[in-house]
Amino acid sequence: MGGATESTQSSKASTNVPGFQKKYLQDLYSRAQSEVANNPTQYYPGQTVAGQDPATLGYQSNALDYAQSGGPAASYLSNVVGGQYLDPASNPYLRGTYDQAARAVTENYQNAVLPAINSRFALAGQAGSGNYAGAFAQANNGLSRSLGELGNSIYGGNFQAERDRQQSAAPILAANQMDRLGLQQSVGQQRQQYQQSLLDDLIARFDFAQNEPAQRLSRYAGLLGNPITLSNSRSSGQSAGFDILKLGK
Repeated sequence: MGGATESTQSSKASTNVPGFQKKYLQDLYSRAQSEVANNPTQYYPGQTVAGQDPATLGYQSNALDYAQSGGPAASYLSNVVGGQYLDPASNPYLRGTYDQAARAVTENYQNAVLPAINSRFALAGQAGSGNYAGAFAQANNGLSRSLGELGNSIYGGNFQAERDRQQSAAPILAANQMDRLGLQQSVGQQRQQYQQSLLDDLIARFDFAQNEPAQRLSRYAGLLGNPITLSNSRSSGQSAGFDILKLGK
């Protein structure tokens, strides 16, 4: 009968920090706790949103005033479109132009037409006759017609010219009003954007305060890191014997 052995193995492992690293880790842990874990980080204490320049504020104020009133140009265009200048009384020179032209017509009547009528009928011995009265009335009607046509030409021409200006000014006024509305919108957007910047800064400060403890712990853990470890293992062996029966003749 023969025998055989079977061995079993078991191992144990342990980890530790090497001596050359230990003092550095201890110093790191101590500083991480004092400088990071126990020392809150701070948000920038100063102003983080630039104030608006006086020139910008002045532009916004002037632009808004112009957007709301339009200035003299918008006032004039509004008067033109509104027909204010269609009234002859609005033109201080129009009456003078008519009077000057009418004076020439009247003087021609007085200095040329009437003397000619008087002379003609006087030479014919018909002064004060019915024919003379008819000629005199015809001359007066001619004077009235001439003055009326002159008035229509001057006042009517001025009216038509003003109507042309009125029609031309209407689209210009509309475009001017749209430009002013756009300018007003631009000023509003600038002011709103600046106010939003102030609000964003307050939100950023709030978020920073909320997240600061977690960020501090994260930095702390990052500084600690994982230490270098060494593994030691031990092995033990145990043998077990088994008998094998040999059968012979």
